[in-house]
Amino acid sequence: MKSMTKPCYQSCISKKYLLPAQLFETATKIIAEKASQQKLGRPKIDSKKALSGIYYLLKTGVQWNALPRCFGSSSAVHRYFQYLVLLNFFDTIWKVEVKNYSDTHGLDMKNQSGDCAHTKAPLGGAATGKSPVDRKKLGTKRSVIVEGNGVPIGLAVGPAQLHDSKLLPATLASIDHAIERPRLQKMQLDAAYDDNEVRIALFNYNYVPRIAPNQRRSKKTKYYAYSEELNTRWVSERTHSWSNRFRHILVRWDKKLANYEAMLHFAFASIIFAKL
Repeated sequence: MKSMTKPCYQSCISKKYLLPAQLFETATKIIAEKASQQKLGRPKIDSKKALSGIYYLLKTGVQWNALPRCFGSSSAVHRYFQYLVLLNFFDTIWKVEVKNYSDTHGLDMKNQSGDCAHTKAPLGGAATGKSPVDRKKLGTKRSVIVEGNGVPIGLAVGPAQLHDSKLLPATLASIDHAIERPRLQKMQLDAAYDDNEVRIALFNYNYVPRIAPNQRRSKKTKYYAYSEELNTRWVSERTHSWSNRFRHILVRWDKKLANYEAMLHFAFASIIFAKL
């Protein structure tokens, strides 16, 4: 007869650090489908414990070797994480949650906004560089595009010294093509994006640019209309704030870019799930 007692981690760890049951069900379906397609087999670890351990690490920011033993061996949980990265699981669950939100509430694609955020990266790695805002210490920059309700739909990561405007094309390209878009899309951006190359990139993706004028280039941009009444840039800034509550991505400890992006995707999926 099977024991009806809860797993150890469910009784000794606060609920806010545990993966929600409904999100785990979604994850299980995705993993089963991905594993069958790529024929990679299954790691020898309980998936629920491993996923809960990854989520706990994402929320708390602890190092892998500091994971509570009730999730299993930290090395086994890390191997399972690498297995999920190989399956492209984290990007998929993010896109699935975007679709779930779209089906339930609808995406406000008419009003989008974008912004960048700096993150420290003490260990370095791909897409890191000397931060101009943190005494030339190593850092990374994440560029995010959100729809009108704050749901993250686009992401790009680059070195800290890269200008915000240079990351915008990659962020636009990362938006899922399956998302339905209206004929008229407005993009709210701050003065750092006041550049003709940015406007060309936005026009190529059928956006109407709403860019705050850069005071140093006021003579060049006087012909572009901008109204503070239309300012919704705070929506993307709020999403960055939500993301920073996941302490593993508040400071980047992942040397591999794929691992860092995977954690960002997992955080985005959790944010959207919470909004649902």
